[in-house]
Amino acid sequence: MLKRLYIDNYKCLVNFDFTPQRTQLLLGSNGAGKSAVFDVLWSLRRLISGERKIPELALFSALTLWERREQQTFELEVEGNGGTYEYGLIVQHKREARQSHILAESLSFEDRPLLNFAEGAVTIYRETGQVDAQFPFDSSQSAFVTILERSEHRLHRWFRDWVGQIQVVRPNPFDMISQSLQEEPRLNDNMTNFVSWYRHLVQETPELIERLRQSLAEVWEGFQSIRLEKAGPSVRLLKVSLQNAAGGEGNYEVAFGDLSDGQRVLIALYTLMHFAERTSLPLVCIDEPENFVSLAEIQPWLLGMCQTVEDRGAHVLFISHHPELINYLAPQDAIVLRRPQGGPTRVMPFRSLAGSTLTPAETIARGWDGE
Repeated sequence: MLKRLYIDNYKCLVNFDFTPQRTQLLLGSNGAGKSAVFDVLWSLRRLISGERKIPELALFSALTLWERREQQTFELEVEGNGGTYEYGLIVQHKREARQSHILAESLSFEDRPLLNFAEGAVTIYRETGQVDAQFPFDSSQSAFVTILERSEHRLHRWFRDWVGQIQVVRPNPFDMISQSLQEEPRLNDNMTNFVSWYRHLVQETPELIERLRQSLAEVWEGFQSIRLEKAGPSVRLLKVSLQNAAGGEGNYEVAFGDLSDGQRVLIALYTLMHFAERTSLPLVCIDEPENFVSLAEIQPWLLGMCQTVEDRGAHVLFISHHPELINYLAPQDAIVLRRPQGGPTRVMPFRSLAGSTLTPAETIARGWDGE
């Protein structure tokens, strides 16, 4: 469980301290820093899991414009294994040379050191606190890529794997295509590799597909089934079977890429929900899931996603401007991100006016929230 996220010198996030609830709605005007929070979590996942090195994350371009400091700081506190992990990362930039590297990276568990990476040297500790190994290392990547599959590194691996399962989602149906050349075990943040990810899920969790079919049939009139069709030695096409409403016999099929934008997003969101039901996703961050999807379709998905998180003991963070999501989540699970005088982002609790009959969405529309 994510207990705390600290960000400094990243876009409008300066000395930004965030303590999320299990289900949290991030509210705020455009430019308030909501998506920046998700950007940081996604970057930390890619760095710690070894997917990307520091130069590939382009953190340099996210330095706060009105700051002249050349260091960015990121901290995570995560609860698990009967205790609390504390992770810290300091990235050093050189503005003139446009270069970046890790200045310091550390991990502790219950105040006992597990890993320390500073001045180009890594120290790995056993769970007892004794030094296990010391060696020089490339400061362009996380020291977690050196962690071995050994019993002495059980606590280290748990944290690495926890962060590596963080899922950020910003649905982009415009680049979702029908075909897949290979299975992909990880869904990217804009869901454009959805078909390849779905192809992987069919092999790993085939029971998920029937649950997905049932859910889509409840919210999509005429939906019948979904399947992968072989179109070459390694190529698969995702096709959707729909009821023939013109009076003809049988159903007809449509390639995933030929569906409407909303239909593609709908399939992707419901797949994500059922994937979260059957796996250990610890944290899901969903940026404006309502885009392209109708009210009748998003409401049952929202209820299902929140219930899934509750049942699994995970986290889900939403960014949304949709009245349905706001009215459902804001009374208990919302915070407001604001930038007073255009300065750094600050977190404020969402508040409705005492005695007001306005819905949370109406309150926000009038600018009376979080003051």
